[in-house]
Amino acid sequence: MNLDGESEPPALDRNEIHQWALSSYEEGGELGSMGNNSPSLGSAEEEIARELVRVHQEAYGQPVEDLRVAIHETFVAVVMEVRLTPAEEALAQAGSGAAVRTTREEFSQAIGPVYKAIVERATGRRVEGFVSRVAVEAERPWGVEIFLLAPRVDRVEALIE
Repeated sequence: MNLDGESEPPALDRNEIHQWALSSYEEGGELGSMGNNSPSLGSAEEEIARELVRVHQEAYGQPVEDLRVAIHETFVAVVMEVRLTPAEEALAQAGSGAAVRTTREEFSQAIGPVYKAIVERATGRRVEGFVSRVAVEAERPWGVEIFLLAPRVDRVEALIE
């Protein structure tokens, strides 16, 4: 039990986190199935923003204060203002911001498959790489997620011909 008398969630190992993350997104169907029928840029950005906010809230138990998505030909960039948990705030104020940063970045990698699935579904493109960074010592803590997109199928076919 925590200090508020609420029961603590069970501790999860890395494999259980991956399973939890993937199971929360599997019901949506085949990933990246849009192929060349790509959605509009605006609707893809909106979908990514909406779903990342939802997953972040579920995973961290804290809301995202602000989230911006930019889709480029070769990558998707997401910048978000985040709210630290009370424990993270205490650690950051005590000079242990590096510990908070490391934990957040490791957790982002653990739930990375869900983040990637969101971007793949919204863009219709496979995500080849993902990186996450967070600035916890900032006056307003913020993070950035970068998704490297696989080449579009039509561009690859043009290169082969």
